[in-house]
Amino acid sequence: MTATQERNAAKDLVLSATNSLGRKTTTIYDPATDRATDVYGPAPAARYGTDRRPVANPVAASGCGVLPAHSSTVYNGGLNGLQATYHPNKTLAASPHCSPPASAGPGEASTATGRLRPPAAASKWTAGPSA
Repeated sequence: MTATQERNAAKDLVLSATNSLGRKTTTIYDPATDRATDVYGPAPAARYGTDRRPVANPVAASGCGVLPAHSSTVYNGGLNGLQATYHPNKTLAASPHCSPPASAGPGEASTATGRLRPPAAASKWTAGPSA
């Protein structure tokens, strides 16, 4: 037997690969970004359904009873909305602060804290198209 691959030719993505011993590894992609989110295997090809995920009970399936290994990747997990870090100087040399001081003007350091306030343009994020 030779090694084979199942591919999505339109997106140039490897969906699964089977080695010369008949062990299959599958990759699941995020439909919006085409980033790999889950990888299963290697395990005997009979352990996978048509969706490239392990069958409901792969250990009880015919053959040697192997549960395919699984690894997953989360992109930007735990981030809610836009993220920003404020530094007390323009060279980013000191520890960042949680938020800009209210007493400073845009791009200026506060006399009370020495921290920079972001330029006004940085605070004009909108959900709609730009003007």
